Amino acid sequence: MSLPDVFGRNFAALLSGRIIAGLFVGMTSLVIPTYIGEIASPDIRGALGSGFQLMVVTGILYAYLFGAVVTEWRILAVVCAVPTVIYTVLLFFVKESPTFLLAKGKEDQARGALQTLRGKHYNIEPEFRRLRESQEELSSKTVTWRDLLQPHILKPVLMCLAVMFFQQASGINAMLFNLSTIFEASGSSLEDNTSAIVVGLMQVLATLIAVPLIDRAGRKMLLIGSAAIMAVSLIALGVFFYLKEHGDAPEWLPLTSLIVFIVAFSLGYGPIPWVLMGELFSLEIRAPASGLATLTNWGFAFIITLTYDPMRIAVKDYGAFWIFGGVCVINFVFCLFVVPETKGKTVQEIAAHFGAPAASTDKKSIEQERNTEQVM
Repeated sequence: MSLPDVFGRNFAALLSGRIIAGLFVGMTSLVIPTYIGEIASPDIRGALGSGFQLMVVTGILYAYLFGAVVTEWRILAVVCAVPTVIYTVLLFFVKESPTFLLAKGKEDQARGALQTLRGKHYNIEPEFRRLRESQEELSSKTVTWRDLLQPHILKPVLMCLAVMFFQQASGINAMLFNLSTIFEASGSSLEDNTSAIVVGLMQVLATLIAVPLIDRAGRKMLLIGSAAIMAVSLIALGVFFYLKEHGDAPEWLPLTSLIVFIVAFSLGYGPIPWVLMGELFSLEIRAPASGLATLTNWGFAFIITLTYDPMRIAVKDYGAFWIFGGVCVINFVFCLFVVPETKGKTVQEIAAHFGAPAASTDKKSIEQERNTEQVM
C-alpha cells in the first residue's frame, strides 16, 4: 500500500493511490538493477543484484505479517509507508555511480565516487581508465532505437525480455496475490494469513540463500534448476486440484507444492532476471533496453494477474496450474540451450559473447578489469 491510500474515501482515490505506487515501484525497478550494474565489480555483481529481489520479498513478508494483525486497512497503509520513508531518507547518502558522473563530464567527482565505493586504500586507476575509455567511446556514438536491431545488441535484449516474460509467466504474482483464494479452494485447515506468512517466510529465506549462490553456482545453472523445480511443483499443484474435484486429495500437497515453488523461484527466477538486466546490456543501450525490460516484466505481471481468475474459471484450477507448469517446461529448455553464463565476466566479455565489434571489447580494457578483480 502507499501513503495516498490513507486518505482514500472512495474507489477513485484508492485507484489513484495504486497508480501512483505502481509508477514509482516501476521507476525503482528500473533504476536499482541499472545502478548496481554500474557500481559493482564482476565478482560480487550477482550478490548485490540479487539484493534487490531480497528486499522485494522482505517487503511482501512485511505486508503479510502486519496484514494478519492490523484489521484497519488505512492503518496498514501507514505501516507499509514506513519503509518507503526510511528508503527516501537513506537515498540522500547514496553516491552517484561513477559511470553517470563521467557521462556528465564530472571526472573528479567520478573518481571520488569510485574511490568511496571501492575503499580508500584500493587502487582505482586501472578500473577508472577503463570506465573513462568506455565513456569516451560511448560519447562518440549517437545511439538510436534502430541500433537495437544490430545482432550484438538485439540478442541480449531479446534474451533479457524473454527471461522477464518467463519470470512472470510462471504465475508467481498471480499466486502471491491470490494465496488466500488458493488455500480456500484447496480446503486447507490452515488459516489464510498463516499460510501466506509461511509462504512469504520461505520466499525470504530462499532468496537470502540465493544471494551468495548466484556468484558461486552461476546464473545459468540456477535458472535451469529453478525452472525445472517450478514446473514439477506447479504440475503437482494441478494434480491436487484435479484429484480434489474427482475424489480425495492429500491436504498437505497444496502448501508443500507452493513452498517448493516459492523456494525454487526465489533461488533462481526471482533475483536473476534483475541481475541479468544489469549485466547483458552495454552502456550505450543500457537506459532504453533496461526501460524496455522493466516494462515487459511489470506489463506481463499486470496481464497475468488480471487474467488469472478468468483463466481458472475457463480451465479450472488444475488447468491454470498446468498451463503455468507448461510455461516453466518451455522456460527450462530456453535456459538450457539459449541463456549464457555471465558469472564473473566483464561487460566487455559479455558483449564479445554476443558478437560486439572489436572496438567495444578491447583486450587491453578487459585485462585491466581482470587486474582490478585480482587486487580486490
